[in-house]
Amino acid sequence: MMKKIISMAICLIVVMTGMVYAESGTAAAIEAPKDLTVELIHSDEGYPYFRLKMQVPATVQVLGDNITEDEGALFYEVEYKVGNEDWRPAGAIEYAIGPVFEMTPEDMGIGENVDIKANVYQFRVKFGYYTFEEADEYGNRIAKEPIFSPFSNIASIGIAAYQKTYEGASTWAIPELDKAEEYGFITEKIKDNMSQPITREELCEVIMKLYEKMVGHAEYSDPSTFSDTKNPEIYKAYGLGIVKGVGNDKFAPNDLTNREQVAAMLYRAAKVIKPEADFSIDGAEKFKDDNLISSWAIEAVKFMNKNGLIKGSDGYVNPKGTTTREQAVLIIVRIYEKYTYK
Repeated sequence: MMKKIISMAICLIVVMTGMVYAESGTAAAIEAPKDLTVELIHSDEGYPYFRLKMQVPATVQVLGDNITEDEGALFYEVEYKVGNEDWRPAGAIEYAIGPVFEMTPEDMGIGENVDIKANVYQFRVKFGYYTFEEADEYGNRIAKEPIFSPFSNIASIGIAAYQKTYEGASTWAIPELDKAEEYGFITEKIKDNMSQPITREELCEVIMKLYEKMVGHAEYSDPSTFSDTKNPEIYKAYGLGIVKGVGNDKFAPNDLTNREQVAAMLYRAAKVIKPEADFSIDGAEKFKDDNLISSWAIEAVKFMNKNGLIKGSDGYVNPKGTTTREQAVLIIVRIYEKYTYK
């Protein structure tokens, strides 16, 4: 017998009569759902529905297992889109339902017209969490504004489910690259082979995608500062103080970048995009190859690592190692999510 289809409307978290929201206080970040997948299932009667599965991070499991109804609630919040339409909310699902649940086409407002050969269906999920304050003088339960995790990877099914607009990616990078594609961070120059080393010009173009998504359109003035490029994205990044030349009126757009250079550029980008953020490096990890980090890059590398934006391996950061296109894009995804969902 097929699993009972869970109606999203039924599983919405019920906001109790008389409950009002208060501003949320400072809270620890919530990790996103991991490894979201979707498959199309048919009931015994032939009706189609989508089954979503995901992994719940251990930290979220602890939160969900320990919170009581009197304290607050943890829930999944689902969004979906069909084809090129905008993302739509599908409602919230109680955490207790578990990381496997079903969504009917009726829940999505598309009737029974599900044809994975003619369209593509995409899903993403995030965690939401709220707590209660003490009841007010009238006995109303007061709930703080929900705190949300970043979204999971995007799970797709249909004609475009496995037709990425980028190619040559490493398997481990695909979940975050799917996010990068959704956010618009994969440019024309890099999409044909994501595992290739990234050039200075390519990195500038991706950085400006991040900047303009978070801040807005950037202008540039003098396009003659460098004798070896007229690329407007380079001049925008240069005008913002995110990148510098290499001397002798050169930018060297085709030169490859190493890990400490990427860290420095993205550190400067983060400071321009979110100047009010905490950029201290107190408590940053000490690497076994700290002595190989150039003096001008130490602060940037330490900051990026402390905030989980650049990760070392076995205690080494490998500052002079080549940075690939996918590695650079993943760092940019992490910066975006850190400062968008915080």
